[in-house]
Amino acid sequence: PNIQALRSLCWVHMGIIRDRTQLEQAKQLIGAWRRAWLETMALPTQRQSMDYRNLLDVAWLMVQSALFRTESRGAHYRADYPHSDPQWLCHSAFQGDRLFAQPLGFADS
Repeated sequence: PNIQALRSLCWVHMGIIRDRTQLEQAKQLIGAWRRAWLETMALPTQRQSMDYRNLLDVAWLMVQSALFRTESRGAHYRADYPHSDPQWLCHSAFQGDRLFAQPLGFADS
């Protein structure tokens, strides 16, 4: 796997129209690619390698968030959840590995 393969995976499985099956497939592949990167990179010093790792992390966050939100909103359409749901009028937020819904208007203190 490389940056182009990751880009293609995200476009096909996590694009504007998505569903649980595609997202789960993407999650499995991205997880495997992240593990493979960690196993092969003892001292990651090459910029391209670090760029790839950063893109893997962003893709991982995107797929996790897309699976978490069970609705369609704006330009992001879930074929398995075709309508907006008022309960999802919130932000999806990560803290460490925990993903949660955060109310709109929340401000850090």
